[in-house]
Amino acid sequence: MKKSILFLIVCISYLSSGQNIAIEKSFFDIENFRVGAAMGYDVSWAGDNGKTALMSTSGSIDDDKFYYAGTPSQTIFLGLDAYSPTSTLGFLGGVGLNFQEYSIRGQNGILTDSIKTTNIEIPIYARLRMGKVLARGQFWLALGGGYSINTKAEIIQKANNVIIISTSEENKQFNSQPFLSGIIGYEVQLGGDNGEEYTRDAFRVLLYAKANYDLGNRFDEDNILSPSAIDTYSDPTVEFLRISLGIKVMLRLSKAGEILGESLKESLNK
Repeated sequence: MKKSILFLIVCISYLSSGQNIAIEKSFFDIENFRVGAAMGYDVSWAGDNGKTALMSTSGSIDDDKFYYAGTPSQTIFLGLDAYSPTSTLGFLGGVGLNFQEYSIRGQNGILTDSIKTTNIEIPIYARLRMGKVLARGQFWLALGGGYSINTKAEIIQKANNVIIISTSEENKQFNSQPFLSGIIGYEVQLGGDNGEEYTRDAFRVLLYAKANYDLGNRFDEDNILSPSAIDTYSDPTVEFLRISLGIKVMLRLSKAGEILGESLKESLNK
């Protein structure tokens, strides 16, 4: 009798363990669907010579006329990540504040425009989160696009790249335009194992590489500052391909509510 009971217990344990291991992801479902807050930062960089493999251009101005700042592109991101831990497909969207800094040398080799722009980017992605349901790590592949709104632009004109001729804000010289975007990365789940089966995704960190490609001309050809380095080109056009590396911290909204509630309780009890 004891041997039979022991055998039964072993069988139940084996089956239970097998069920946990056999949990599979569907491509998309709404089971355990949840939303998390996503906060991120990504950056590109350049060498002392103003060149970088992380930034390239297409258009009427050649790459060899561009010189980039030490950090030619930086983006601060705040958004929402909608997903289910039991499905592969999810969605990410939000708002980014992007800063770009670069210089353009004119065709005459005399004038140089040093440019700083601030853009509000509104991207949305469909993304694949790949890995076992209960695994700590998940691979990301996200594809999407959005719209970049130019909000501020400063131009410093120099002669022979040394003597400052003028400094001005010329926001009207730059267009807002759509862009394509892709993200590839690796997510690590840092949540605890206590409670429900999938609570370990409450706090996640994503390390990623991102590529953004402009779908429109950065310059408004009807409002080019004259005289300027850009004005030395006939019908100046440029679209950037920007590659950056970054980190996103993601916190499930229900968990964020718990943390906020606990903080309020502690404050009231003091």
